[in-house]
Amino acid sequence: MSDSAITHLIKSITDSQSARISFSTTTGEILHFDCIYKEGIAPRFFLVFPPKILPKEINMSQYCSISIRNHDEDKAPLSLSAKIEEIIGDRTLELTAKSSIDPTGLREFFRVSIHAPVTISFEPESSEDLSRQWSLAGETLDISGSGILALFGEECQNRQRIKITLELSSPQASIACMGHVVYTRRVRKGRWHIALHFDDIPTKQRDIIISNCLYEQRRQLKETLQPNS
Repeated sequence: MSDSAITHLIKSITDSQSARISFSTTTGEILHFDCIYKEGIAPRFFLVFPPKILPKEINMSQYCSISIRNHDEDKAPLSLSAKIEEIIGDRTLELTAKSSIDPTGLREFFRVSIHAPVTISFEPESSEDLSRQWSLAGETLDISGSGILALFGEECQNRQRIKITLELSSPQASIACMGHVVYTRRVRKGRWHIALHFDDIPTKQRDIIISNCLYEQRRQLKETLQPNS
């Protein structure tokens, strides 16, 4: 992308949109934070964060990934690669946009804390083995366009060919797709964290999931940032 094209792209972004950034620390850790986009002199711009969340060990020598909500709710968020130029106080970063990124490569990036009803189940391929059927109802802890982390009362008995059914509210929809278990972990009181990846999901349903993530991200940001911050 040419310098003039990236400058034009940054100028097209509406001020005070919700955004999410992924950057590395000097120790090699990858961190993700919600923030607010603020206009600068394109291709430079600012990101404003809730108080006291930015670490001191930000690696400014590496580019970071940023996803910025589109002012048109029906369009996918704008995804950018950018360089952090300056850390201003404890809440603001000044950055220079370097290029746009295909948003399909950032589906895992939009992982948002959402509590929603979820059911996972397994149905054997052979009708002669129905004794292996099972179903678990639980609650999601976070959701992205590529999978979920959820809390269940039991550990699942299979890891592949898992049917996942989500009940979402913003917009309201019932999502059903196939996936597999990424990991399970027992937590207190005999409950289980189970992470699942979507293997076979229609594009329209994935878009509904991402819309729910964006809605919840904006709601959470409004609770932590003043509109005129």
